[in-house]
Amino acid sequence: MLTTTCLTKADKETRYEKLYRLMDDNNMSALLLGGDAAMKYVNGEYAAGWGVFAIIPRNGEPVFFQGNEDREYVLTPVYKNAADYWIEDFELMTIENIVKAFGRLQIKGKAGMNTGAFPTGLYFAITGALNEIEFSDITEDLRKLWRIKEKNYQKIIEEAIDIVDTCVKELPGQLHEGMYEYEIKAILERIMIGRGADSSLILINSDKHDISSPAIPTDHKPKALTKGDRVVCEITVSYRGCWLQKIALYSIGEPAKEYVELFNVVNEAIHESVKMVKPGVNAKDVINAIDDHIESKGYLSPRKDYISGPQGHLSGFEVDEATLSPFRDFVFEEGMLFVLHPAAAMPGWEFGKDAVFGPGTMFFVTEDGVKSLNKTSNEIYVIEG
Repeated sequence: MLTTTCLTKADKETRYEKLYRLMDDNNMSALLLGGDAAMKYVNGEYAAGWGVFAIIPRNGEPVFFQGNEDREYVLTPVYKNAADYWIEDFELMTIENIVKAFGRLQIKGKAGMNTGAFPTGLYFAITGALNEIEFSDITEDLRKLWRIKEKNYQKIIEEAIDIVDTCVKELPGQLHEGMYEYEIKAILERIMIGRGADSSLILINSDKHDISSPAIPTDHKPKALTKGDRVVCEITVSYRGCWLQKIALYSIGEPAKEYVELFNVVNEAIHESVKMVKPGVNAKDVINAIDDHIESKGYLSPRKDYISGPQGHLSGFEVDEATLSPFRDFVFEEGMLFVLHPAAAMPGWEFGKDAVFGPGTMFFVTEDGVKSLNKTSNEIYVIEG
């Protein structure tokens, strides 16, 4: 898939204006940021890597830090590909260089920091060396900014959606009895990398009854597919600064009637509840509508008596930009990207009894409603022997 850069100078200006307002509202003179999500937000769609941090001053040009004193070579490809990045000042990541940059940029008083992106030792080393600066955690403030996706970022979303949809469509032709879960993961990663993905998170659960908790295949001893297995694949891709996913379900052989009925109820819950979504709607009401539908059909929802993952979450710069809960208020806004992947279980559920996670579908909040993004349908893909 041939791609061209989607983000522009105007996108940078829009994002930096939001960052400057954040600083002004909190009387801050700079932001010290770390982590892949923050770097993609402040340095463009290709800017990430190993040990990357940045200073965004309220006045002056930002500075990009990467590597350490034993890994100076990591800056070589940064300089070679400088045209791909928004920040033009690259420096080796050392405490001394950060302190010097704070002095050079005349940063004083208060500064913001997304503290969760800094290892504990590094956090205390930086704040100790800059003890005259009052650091405040602005992690949630940053998330509020990047939850709203700009128009050009939406083009990246479309390309990322095509990657996960391709995985869903191509996997049935390669699944078979005797295949191990980790081999499924390898197939999906090969498709993703071949389409330009920079990372992935692939969770799989195969079982004849309970597929409500997908996990990394290497978290347990190797599991091979056998006749009658149900398989759920949580297919999540990171592509040019955008995380999104599709939850697809497969059956090795014709699925049992009760499994199909359970699946259909979950699928119905998605399509009925998402009709509620538009700017200003509380996500709590949408998730409760999902659970109401599941329970009205005689099944259990994760809201009570059943353990599974969340029924949905926001996505984009992070895999989960906000978890949607039936117990917590969260208001949808135009420009938000989210997935719904309900789960349900048979009455009397306990570990090992019939339960399902997914299907899962991505949506985008528009000016007056919601747009469904995946081009693949929600269905059980049957793998014949």
